[in-house]
Amino acid sequence: MIDECLSYQQLLLKPSFQPLRQNQIQRLAATGFTLDNGIRKTVADATKIGIETVILKDAVVARNSTTFQTVLPQFDQVSRMADFLATD
Repeated sequence: MIDECLSYQQLLLKPSFQPLRQNQIQRLAATGFTLDNGIRKTVADATKIGIETVILKDAVVARNSTTFQTVLPQFDQVSRMADFLATD
């Protein structure tokens, strides 16, 4: 039913990404809960519209430590928060 109402492109341009595009944000630091669900989906959506994403590994949580260790290497860019903040 949803694909009858919206095209794929419209789904990618969800309201939460509009301010990023309007302000020409090119890089997104991903933090929060959970690495294996919400963060993974946000990173995938941002990447599809051309926003570079970095996972801040000391500012994310997964459902458990095994999941954290399994999922974290699946992301292209991972950094500690202090290292990320120290870059231009």
